[in-house]
Amino acid sequence: MLEELKLKEKNSHFHLYIQNHLKIGQNSNHELHLKYLSKFERWKIHFNYSHGELDTQRKLNIDKINYIFNVNINAHDDIFKFIYAIDCFYLCLLTLCAAKKIDIKYTENRYKEYLSTAFFKEKNICNYYIPSNTFLGIDDLYLCDNIISLAEQIKCVNLDCNNIDLIREVFHEIYPREVRHSLGEFYTPDWMAQHITNSNSISHQSGLILDPTCGSGTFLITALRKLNCEDATKKNIRKILGFDLNPTSAFAAKTNLILNSKTVQILDEALPIFSANILDLDIENSTFLTYEDALNRITEICNNKNSAYSTEDITELEYISSIMPSLSKERAQVAIGNPPWVNWEYLPSEYKEKYKSTWQEYGLFDYKGLNSIFIKEDISSLITYATIDHYLAKGGKISFVVKESLFKSIKQAAGFRKFHIRKSNESFRIEELEDLTSFNPFNGVSNNTVIFHAIKGMKTEYPIDYKIWKLQPKSKIQDTDDLKRTLEKVKLTIKFAIPSNPEDNTSGWASVDESIYLNMDKLTGTSAYKARTGVFTGGANGIYWLNILEKPSPKSSTVENITEKARIKFKKLKSEIEDDSLYPYASGSDIKMWSHTYKKYIVCPHTVTTKMQPLPIQYLKENLPLTATYFSKFKEELKARKGFTSFDKKIHEEHYYTLQRIGDYTFSKYKVAWKYISSEFTCAVIQDAEDEFLGRKNIIPNEKIIYIGLDDKEEAFFLCGLLSSTYFRELINSFKVSTQIAPSTITNLNLPKFDSTNENHKIISSLCERGHQDLENIERYISDIDTYVIPAIHQGSLSSVK
Repeated sequence: MLEELKLKEKNSHFHLYIQNHLKIGQNSNHELHLKYLSKFERWKIHFNYSHGELDTQRKLNIDKINYIFNVNINAHDDIFKFIYAIDCFYLCLLTLCAAKKIDIKYTENRYKEYLSTAFFKEKNICNYYIPSNTFLGIDDLYLCDNIISLAEQIKCVNLDCNNIDLIREVFHEIYPREVRHSLGEFYTPDWMAQHITNSNSISHQSGLILDPTCGSGTFLITALRKLNCEDATKKNIRKILGFDLNPTSAFAAKTNLILNSKTVQILDEALPIFSANILDLDIENSTFLTYEDALNRITEICNNKNSAYSTEDITELEYISSIMPSLSKERAQVAIGNPPWVNWEYLPSEYKEKYKSTWQEYGLFDYKGLNSIFIKEDISSLITYATIDHYLAKGGKISFVVKESLFKSIKQAAGFRKFHIRKSNESFRIEELEDLTSFNPFNGVSNNTVIFHAIKGMKTEYPIDYKIWKLQPKSKIQDTDDLKRTLEKVKLTIKFAIPSNPEDNTSGWASVDESIYLNMDKLTGTSAYKARTGVFTGGANGIYWLNILEKPSPKSSTVENITEKARIKFKKLKSEIEDDSLYPYASGSDIKMWSHTYKKYIVCPHTVTTKMQPLPIQYLKENLPLTATYFSKFKEELKARKGFTSFDKKIHEEHYYTLQRIGDYTFSKYKVAWKYISSEFTCAVIQDAEDEFLGRKNIIPNEKIIYIGLDDKEEAFFLCGLLSSTYFRELINSFKVSTQIAPSTITNLNLPKFDSTNENHKIISSLCERGHQDLENIERYISDIDTYVIPAIHQGSLSSVK
């Protein structure tokens, strides 16, 4: 379809349209500028509510956009005006495509009629119009030349959908990839919509099918196709219902209905897609008593004698759209969709203020301080609860595409995992979770996707079926693949999902096979050990990270700071520093299974006795003057570092050269360590190094290493052996979120304190230590360790350590 439009050609009608649109937005002398500003500001409100307060400039390559479109974007607002221009063109393109689908005598000469929506009204296609209070319309004649060219090219376009979401393809074509990333809009692939529709056994007996955040309408279109396969009747259109806060998306979904329906099936029927916020349910003094009344009124407005919608008609249609959430309460038998994934921290402040009580009513925040920048709760959790509470009939089914973290995060989403609606005292049962995290189902974006299926009115019981989708080697799934072709490319594995802490049903889930499941009561509990994050420079890697070049004296080394890969660039210097301030420095990439290395050094002004407090500057000047001189060369840069919390901000103010995340554990002789970022749990015992420059020296881990500091060798290898066992390794892999294996990962593991009188503990320690020296046979040692794990932890006594 898209090749005929030539949208990506230099100086295409699309590019010229964007240029002309921006001229109006950037030129305050233009006669249309005031009208433009009024509509742009309304659009921007919807934009921020739909996408959050994203720092778009950070993600967009402005120079690239300026080059491709031959525009001049500079100011922050220009970026949003650029996206607004694309939105306006998108709506024109969609409208003309819809006209082409319906009008067998389509001609570019009628473009004004098509874009004024008089044509659709005359054809008795109800509720289809470009929101004139938000978008520039056809009356703005400066756009006409570009639109005439577009209208002419659409004559050649093939609009046969063939079960493919053409609207998604158009969206991906005209919105630059970086813009789509910034918007967070990646429309659902066809195979996923087909799978979810099939999972809900949608048929004429299903009742109302709802997508509360419908985007381009992929789920609803897929459901409608299935209904039409059974019996293509006009009544099918009233079996689906979609909402979207974004007027652009709602209009796209309406267009999708037109492109995917035989015209006769939608004549004299209101297109059941509405631009509305499903959280807005407190509509008072409504003139409509029922959902059907509202749909009938839309049809009446369409059938009046005016050739086009009047201003009064549009006002009433917008009002009906806004109250549709209230009129749709508890009607749906099936809710399907892919709600937006936007963290609380990115939501506009007025949005937070308006709906914070709703979050609290559902108990979705278990932490104090709703304005905290550290809250990572996702709006998809709120939409899920609101949909089940208000829109789903009792016994109704819901299938949503959401983030993996809603089910597996240790720190977030505990409120979500209650699976109980506190305000209405209604539970819902998770029937199955499908894990798609091994590949990226949304083309062009990396995320950790799961699909959950639930029923309203039943209590969640464990274990829950946990279906893992694993992509076959050398396979790639396309957005346009159908479900049959997709299933040929994946291997499906069933595991059990259970809370990682058996005593807390709101704890993050573990997904385990049968052998782990049968031993969960022994493997989970309370860890006697606390893990830590490695040393953090506060954004000054290029100052603290060093290479040692030579030894000018027995007690000092000539160093050069490593600036090549540092996120912030600093001046590169050769300096002499006392060896007492220098340590081997290990990164995450230096940790392998049961082995470790290091490739660089760190200058560290802390000691085992000062811990998080660095040595005072006067002490450095008197006892480590070379170290003091080195820091003084970067004083302003070190003082300017951000990211210090209230916990350590005062230390930074007093000691500009301080590091973060330092304690006595930093200088422990043995460290049971693992990679923070890893697809598989990988651990090793880090021991003191015999360094060619520094002699025997403690190795300090960086922030990409998580570790437990210990001073007893036998204890260290015991703990590493336990964590390396098949039992614990697979359990950790099962409830880590994405590729992050954080310190809290071990919190709910039954890791007993090492007991030197326990024979099982001593055997595990010995096997692990020998395995560290015989890396070719690691799997054999782990297999042997597995024999002793359950007896070791079952007999082990728990006592906490620092």
